[in-house]
Amino acid sequence: MGITHLKDEKFNRFWKGWSEKRIGMKINAKHIFSERSNYYKIFKKMRYTQARVLTGLTPVTVDIFGNEKVIILNYAEPVSCTLIHDKNTATSSRNFFYQLWEIAKDN
Repeated sequence: MGITHLKDEKFNRFWKGWSEKRIGMKINAKHIFSERSNYYKIFKKMRYTQARVLTGLTPVTVDIFGNEKVIILNYAEPVSCTLIHDKNTATSSRNFFYQLWEIAKDN
């Protein structure tokens, strides 16, 4: 959640490549973007991918992987990444994500 195109292009290329690998493994993903952009449109068209927009959601990106991992990414200089390996944090983050998913726009 909080995905934006407003970061160094190398990060956008990384996430597009990572998504291609994810799709190759037939892993589903849901994304909440902070704005409509060409980046959003690219993800919206990907297989095994759902994308919605919640304008101005957050200045950082939060990713939830599996049942125990949450990654918080701040792309502003200096770029930082925090990995939390905790089932309760992942569950709480996932519940929050789905609350936002319900109010996010699908078009």
